[in-house]
Amino acid sequence: MKIKRIFALLICLFTVFATTSVHGAGMFVKFVDLKDGEEVAQHFDGVLNLIVDEYKYDITKEELLTSTVKEFLTAHPEYLAEFGKAAFEALDENSNFYTTEEYDAVYEDVSGNYVGIGIYVSQEGTQIVLGEPIEGSPAENSGLRVGDIIKAVDGVDVSEFALDKVTSLIKGVAGTNVNITVLRNGIEYTYTLTRAEINLNPITYNVIDDADAGYVKISSFNANTGLEFIKATEEFHEKGIDKIILDVRNNRGGYLEQALMVASFFIPDGEVIVTKEHKNPEYNEEYVAIKTPYKFKAVVLINQYSASASELVASAIRDYKAGVIVGKRSYGKGSVQEVTSLLSRNYLWMTTAEYFTPSHTPIHKVGLEPDYITVNTTKKFDMSSLEKYDTSKVYRLGDTGENVRILKDRLRILGYTLPENDVYDTNMVNAVTQFQKATELFPYGVADITTQMKLNDVFVDMDVEVDSQYELAVKLVKELK
Repeated sequence: MKIKRIFALLICLFTVFATTSVHGAGMFVKFVDLKDGEEVAQHFDGVLNLIVDEYKYDITKEELLTSTVKEFLTAHPEYLAEFGKAAFEALDENSNFYTTEEYDAVYEDVSGNYVGIGIYVSQEGTQIVLGEPIEGSPAENSGLRVGDIIKAVDGVDVSEFALDKVTSLIKGVAGTNVNITVLRNGIEYTYTLTRAEINLNPITYNVIDDADAGYVKISSFNANTGLEFIKATEEFHEKGIDKIILDVRNNRGGYLEQALMVASFFIPDGEVIVTKEHKNPEYNEEYVAIKTPYKFKAVVLINQYSASASELVASAIRDYKAGVIVGKRSYGKGSVQEVTSLLSRNYLWMTTAEYFTPSHTPIHKVGLEPDYITVNTTKKFDMSSLEKYDTSKVYRLGDTGENVRILKDRLRILGYTLPENDVYDTNMVNAVTQFQKATELFPYGVADITTQMKLNDVFVDMDVEVDSQYELAVKLVKELK
């Protein structure tokens, strides 16, 4: 981090302390390693403590630090952002000091439109984790999966990069390619995706005919969520449907006002949906349900990646007995971040309050416990569903025919993006190469006999997820009255 290098410069202003140690019969002096940021930072702290203890006149450590920062920034104003970021290291994980470029990238994610691959990402500790892909986006059928950990972008190791740095590498010009390397179950996979302009419609929905209910999947609460949700409810109402399975699994949150709009279709008009509590109680706020033309009952699906706004909606529905919650305990993000624009053209994204449910139950670092705790199960892939083809031949660039089509279909099942035709084209070469890399075969893009045998082995060993949570939700929504 640059701030550690700054401390290395500052340390030159002070006497370099030495420690003496016995080494055999003699003594040796160990000086501070000015290239070791952690050691320099600890040493600088020791310098400040010594001054406070030994200086003739009264002075505090806070005064020394204030003077240090002021004098250094006066001489080196270009380090303002670095000092700001260093200060925010003392705050919670949801608070950040952003430059203009970084803030624009964050704002873009919730504004509703951007150029990229169309998948939600979040930072969990030091890892950048993939969330739900956006419908119709390059990521949807790319092979990337929820929970994948991003290891590299275009060959650049991003293991120690911050979230905004990783997303800036993924985004780019529409029509250009980007290679994403992810870690899944200890194995690295690399996928090539073509960037596109993403119109973030976070809502997908359909009618569940045998349950006389609607299903709505909300991937995020961005600027388009409320209006798209209203469209779904209008269609449901026209068909006489008054029950909904509301799926907010893998939904990391978003705009509060969008969440309030959605929740209002389940909560009595004027009732409190969420309370926001600040350090100063005078600033506390209550947010109530707006008037809606009709109300619904709900079964809400959540999991460990459901956070923030999605947790608020789910908890309000349960508190007012408008429905039940199914799935796994949610993430537990009930803190509120507000943005302050600085005259330096930087931004403070800082935690200023905490949300509480209508029953005043805390969410932050606790999460929501479902009424029905359910874990999705897995089963072995059904090999009988695969079309048979001639596995005694080698297939390469330029080949055509039914065997090539079936081979492409098998790779497509594994998540590789390939056109539905019978041509062994450059896309097929790339997909086979990626598969060979992932399975530790020689990566040259030819579907030789060894590659085809490995492909078969993958299907034999492959587990497919059974959405037990959704199945239970369908059963429960039929019972709602």
